[in-house]
Amino acid sequence: MSTPSYRWLHWLLPVIFLPAYLAYKDASIWTDEAWVANSLIAPSIGEMFYFEDWVQTTPPLVLLAMRTAVAAIGLSEFAFRLVPILAGLVAVVFASRLMFRLFPLPLALLGTTFFALNYWACKYSQQAKQYSTDLLVASVLLYLTWDWIELESSSRFWHLLVFVCFACFATTTIAFWLPGLTLLVALTQSRKKAILAVFLWTTSFAFMYFVFLAPNRTERLNQEWIAEMLSSKGPLDGALGLFRNLQTLMIPPVNQLASALGMVLIGVVLSGLAFAAIRFRSENRARFILLATLGPFTTAVLVSLLGHYPLLTYPRMIIWLLPPASLSLCFALLQLPLWSRVSWRPVSAICLAAALAAPWILTRLSSTNEDNRPAIAHLKANLQPRDWVYVTGPL
Repeated sequence: MSTPSYRWLHWLLPVIFLPAYLAYKDASIWTDEAWVANSLIAPSIGEMFYFEDWVQTTPPLVLLAMRTAVAAIGLSEFAFRLVPILAGLVAVVFASRLMFRLFPLPLALLGTTFFALNYWACKYSQQAKQYSTDLLVASVLLYLTWDWIELESSSRFWHLLVFVCFACFATTTIAFWLPGLTLLVALTQSRKKAILAVFLWTTSFAFMYFVFLAPNRTERLNQEWIAEMLSSKGPLDGALGLFRNLQTLMIPPVNQLASALGMVLIGVVLSGLAFAAIRFRSENRARFILLATLGPFTTAVLVSLLGHYPLLTYPRMIIWLLPPASLSLCFALLQLPLWSRVSWRPVSAICLAAALAAPWILTRLSSTNEDNRPAIAHLKANLQPRDWVYVTGPL
């Protein structure tokens, strides 16, 4: 099933949601952000990729894009954060295009608004890190996969194949999608195409891992993350911790009402997967949503059980699950027998009102334990060229 493309609307959406993506102003400049910024202005690209003063976990294509932005605009906070903001907004474009093809217009509008105004999507698009790029890659990957499945076009398959090869250098979380994609290609394409896809994707990710990621991994980094691995927890504690992180991804548990709403949203997402499983044999859309959600999630759980990826506590580590979770949520709502009677006009008014209210809400949800922005502003206003600054740890 498909709906009209509404291409003009997809490119209008970033303008509508831009205030929300600029409204979140962290009280801090994160320590990790500061080190990424320092690596971006390293004298050479090699020193940026293998930054000696800090563990470099940002993927190489993201670093190159951010370095280019800084070189073009100059040293400023906006320059360091330009690429993440653009990545977050472009992710909205591809997510909306996918939802408009999968669902009726009113439901697609609601799903796009839910995705775009997610607190973490806005928050991490405001930080000089790779998390909004994780979101972008997941959104484009899902769009290209459905494009290929729906149109059954050989050219669409090549689009997907080439994109994944480049995406390997833009996000490490692409690893969670590769097993499911490989299985899908093996089941639907010729043996030659399947072998070629496996070879190119495996080679691309292996090159990224051994050339860029492995040299930057340290025992210190492993020890910092070990408590957030499923391998460090028992089955019950691990399941509860993962559920709480998924609940937080849906909506920050700032109070009891928000916490309850997060649990409800997780329940709706799970019911969407259940409906997709029931219709797995009869509907392409159901198969796509089920595999697009369970495939990467299952792989991530296995990797975390092996002690290689933290899935607990931090929503930024699972933000790539937001696009498939949004699709599953919409598929659950699709089962309600009302969308043929609902007009897109009142729904669009509700979505627009949410977009206008989001900047006010986001600025009041912003909080941090690293309250260093006021200190930096004070130094910038009062520090003279020959002044000394002494920095000490907690006494």
